Amino acid sequence: MTSAPNNNKLATVYDGLAAQLDECAAVLRHDLEAAEAALVHAREKVDEIRRNLDDVTRRQEDLRASSVTLRASQRPTFPRTFPVELLCAVFQAFVGEATSLWDGWYTKCDIDKQRRTAPFILAAVCRRWRAVTLATPSLWYYIALPPPTSVLDCHTSMYYVDTVLARSRTSPLEIAVDWEHLTDAQWTELRDDTQPLLRRVADAASRWRIVFVLLPNLAATRENLDDFRRVMPMLEELVVCREDEDGANLWAGDFPVYLPRCPKLRRMRTDGCHIVWTAYNFPPMLVHLELEVHLPINVIWDLLQYLPVLEALDLDLPEDPVMNWTPPTDQKLQLPALRDLEINRMADHLLSEWAPYMELPSLRSCRLAYVDYDNLRPFLEVFADSITTLAIYTMEVSTNPAAMPELRNLRQLDIGHCDAGYDYTFSTLARTDVWPELETVELQDLEISTEFASALIEFVRARHPKRLNTVRLKSCNAPTWFLEQLELFLRDSKAGPQQA
Repeated sequence: MTSAPNNNKLATVYDGLAAQLDECAAVLRHDLEAAEAALVHAREKVDEIRRNLDDVTRRQEDLRASSVTLRASQRPTFPRTFPVELLCAVFQAFVGEATSLWDGWYTKCDIDKQRRTAPFILAAVCRRWRAVTLATPSLWYYIALPPPTSVLDCHTSMYYVDTVLARSRTSPLEIAVDWEHLTDAQWTELRDDTQPLLRRVADAASRWRIVFVLLPNLAATRENLDDFRRVMPMLEELVVCREDEDGANLWAGDFPVYLPRCPKLRRMRTDGCHIVWTAYNFPPMLVHLELEVHLPINVIWDLLQYLPVLEALDLDLPEDPVMNWTPPTDQKLQLPALRDLEINRMADHLLSEWAPYMELPSLRSCRLAYVDYDNLRPFLEVFADSITTLAIYTMEVSTNPAAMPELRNLRQLDIGHCDAGYDYTFSTLARTDVWPELETVELQDLEISTEFASALIEFVRARHPKRLNTVRLKSCNAPTWFLEQLELFLRDSKAGPQQA
């Protein structure tokens, strides 16, 4: 046993060491504060340099355009004397402007051949047009890569990318990589030539504005997805998906930090590629989010926790979530701006579990696809008074309104892409006062059978003109007699039936 004097001596030594560590900690805290201050100053300096660079670039473009004008021939022919400013405007209209990837809930992830070739066509007309085209970087904003089928395609695409990047200078870029249907055999054969092509496009990530990348399964590796770990200060819209819905980039403790700085990101969609942010670098301007993911439920909670202006959320869980985590009792999932919520597959289970912890004061529209009504009922009960629009898509069984929570303020019902017969749904609505405020019904892409048509007419006669005033049909096949009777019973409504 150690004697008391020895213990006292040892304690004294420990106290001395602790004092030394206190001094080290004080020095480190001071260094940390200095480093953080330097980082803030550096970021401000970078922003100032970027603003100055943009100003210099604009003046450079003006000077080049003026140079083109001065060097132009003095012959008084119309094409050669046409003002450069107007010519640039005409060229821009011919090439087209960058457009959103979204039309409502639908993404337009297709390569635009017109915008891909337009600047090259303009540059090939004559010397003057070529000079003006090359002096206008905003014409070269679009880079589109269809799936390569040979090594020559890869080399040609690399030359094309280098050309557009050089001619666009510092202009924001729209990137379209549509390789979703590249076969496994093609990817294996061309991998050594396609990966450098992806790296070359990623080298311009600081100028990405609108990006969609659709990859074959074999290409959706963490190595290739590392390009999304770059800083993208101009990024506004992003779609990153793979060929199928499986998760390739699985969550782990060392999961990469994607989208480290995207302050302008407003719309995005990702699937099993799992290009998602962390709680420390969330996109503050995000208004539209689509997640088709295989992530732990606590990770999904963290992703949604800091989105103050999010207006539309599509949550799709291909697999039943493992409910092994409960939100803290003192914490709420607050989405104050969320108006539109789409619930797909197993997300019904998750949202029903979370319903008591969610605050959605702006929620108005709910879209359902492949959901289980029994699983979803707790969620609908919590937000029954908020929902004014209910959309049902791709259901396998018909809806029984009487079995659902009372949606007292529901004003619009949309049904589309359904295989089930909805004659029972509308017969129930005709016989009961369920959803009493219902004003508008929209049917889309439906095959309307005789039974379905009869139920709809019964529903219209029972509900019109008390509340119901509009029935819209979009791309529906229906009996002629049904369309005539529908028009008859809604004739005095200002918004009568529409057949798109």
